[in-house]
Amino acid sequence: MVSARFLKTLIVIFVTGIIGLCYLGDSLDARISKQTKLALKSPPNPGASAFREGDYMQASEGGFRLSEKEIHHLLGQEGLRRSSGIRYWKQGGGPVMAATALGADGEHHFVNAYLVGYAPFEAEDPWVPLYAMGLRLKYQIDSKRYAGIPDVWQTSQEAFFNALGDCEDHALLLADWLIEMGYDARVVVGQHRNQGHAWVVVFGKSEVYLLEATSKRKLKNWKNYPLARMVPDYYGVAMFNREHLWVYSGRQPTPDYRLPAWVRTSHFFSVRN
Repeated sequence: MVSARFLKTLIVIFVTGIIGLCYLGDSLDARISKQTKLALKSPPNPGASAFREGDYMQASEGGFRLSEKEIHHLLGQEGLRRSSGIRYWKQGGGPVMAATALGADGEHHFVNAYLVGYAPFEAEDPWVPLYAMGLRLKYQIDSKRYAGIPDVWQTSQEAFFNALGDCEDHALLLADWLIEMGYDARVVVGQHRNQGHAWVVVFGKSEVYLLEATSKRKLKNWKNYPLARMVPDYYGVAMFNREHLWVYSGRQPTPDYRLPAWVRTSHFFSVRN
């Protein structure tokens, strides 16, 4: 027969454990909040656009080059220079070689340019960026933030400082942070449950992980993130990192990001004035 004293001891141990777990969680949140506050003080010009630093160029794998200035000229001719939404660019009847999107500065930029090489603070574990973003960023649709304009992109740094944004803003910050940590992270644009969406995939040695950048779940282990091939309701059209653009050329949607149908079509670089 279990004694009352033994039961009391078990209860005390259980309650102490729960309190300890809560304390650890609060302590982690406090540490990350402190690092975030320090990061907000560090840049000389918080939230400044990197687009003032120079023109950008996208070169196809076949050698054809397309500059950001040419993009602005072509959009201007069509009266679409301030048009929102992502636009894909081809050389004649060839494959898509570039993608641009409207930025908060009112101009179209190559999607790669929104990854400005920014990490708010150093993190040892790959789950920390998404955990920290869950504490810092709030989801807000662009039309509410930008007076009815349905789709405006922020750079990774702008997303962190403004602390408001939709799916691509979250994805850009998360991917850029992970790239800075040495991971092969890419932003994917496509469809999620039949709606336009952006998310992040991370290529490991043998597997590809899918990270929902808008998630506010506080996961503390990389193993908690799903394998991309096990999440069939995310279907990418294109993906990119700081240097390259990949376009999906298959006929059927797929959650497999290692298929040969994912074709690297171009590389991106900046041209300083």
